[in-house]
Amino acid sequence: MGIERMRARRLTWAVLLVAATGACGDSATSPTSSPIGAADIEAMNAVIADIDAIATDPAVLSLRGVTVPFRVEIPALIRETATGSRLPANSVAAAGRIVGLIGDVDLPVRLLGGTYARVGGAFFRDAGRPGAPGNGVRVLLYQRIGGVSTDVGVGYVEVVDSLREAERRVTTALAKSMVNETVVTVRAEVKLVGPVINRAFQDVIRGTVGRGTTPIVVLDSFVVDSLSPGNGRNIVVATLPVRGLTLVRATPARPGASSRSLGLDLTLGRRSVHFEGSLNVGTGGYGLIVFVNGADVARVSTNDLLHFGSNATSPNGDQLPQVLRDWLDAVGTLLLIMPAAAELSDAASNLVSALP
Repeated sequence: MGIERMRARRLTWAVLLVAATGACGDSATSPTSSPIGAADIEAMNAVIADIDAIATDPAVLSLRGVTVPFRVEIPALIRETATGSRLPANSVAAAGRIVGLIGDVDLPVRLLGGTYARVGGAFFRDAGRPGAPGNGVRVLLYQRIGGVSTDVGVGYVEVVDSLREAERRVTTALAKSMVNETVVTVRAEVKLVGPVINRAFQDVIRGTVGRGTTPIVVLDSFVVDSLSPGNGRNIVVATLPVRGLTLVRATPARPGASSRSLGLDLTLGRRSVHFEGSLNVGTGGYGLIVFVNGADVARVSTNDLLHFGSNATSPNGDQLPQVLRDWLDAVGTLLLIMPAAAELSDAASNLVSALP
């Protein structure tokens, strides 16, 4: 049941805006109408500092973007969902593809109750390490430097195939540090919906990232994909409640759709900004229009997120004010470092797929 076979029902921007409003927790606060200024840059930099501290946590860093053989991929918040049928691990490694979301994991009986450690670049069951869940599997996590795994342990991830029915599957993953602090939680539910003559798949992935009793970052990756190729939307909602940040991203759920559009709604405190555009087939990036307070103020490209604002122009092609360029540069950095539940789900799934 690969992602490429999901084809979504249409989800309008009204739905997205409701999701964003609900995530902020203060729908009564109206957005500010003032231009982007120094206070916006300061607020965004504070968000980036918080997210960066989470994203560079050794246990998170070891899990993010894991593919066979454990390569680093662009965060799922901005990259397209990889497609392709399930392939043997060696074929997947050669193709550099994501194997599948955690909701697609079917844990073999031979793995249940086992703890797997990395030895010589591969994972093997270690009978001397107790504690793995009886209905799941535990895989040790290792420090990664420059995208390459070392032999230094930083924690572990447990994957549990918690519910498997004819039309519904629920799988969970939990990553902990070496001192047993919960760092990542992911829950994926895949189910069949709709009439028998026109079945559709619905995939909902939810997760939290951050140590402590209160999650610092809350991430929802929501995929609804029906049998209508052009209608499906892949929606990711990421929030940082302590900073009042909500980021809603929507793309067609089917990567091969003829119309590849991208929408971003960013709310930070009382500031709301909307980005909307389409795929540039020549560059592989998205060209976006930036709306601040409903006004068209800039053109940006996702090809170079590190210089998101530096390379941006006004609608007429002129240079933007420095404060707006600096703020857009900060937004680009946020898009690069913000993890998504689907990405962490990919990683957990791929770790399990790599087990012998």
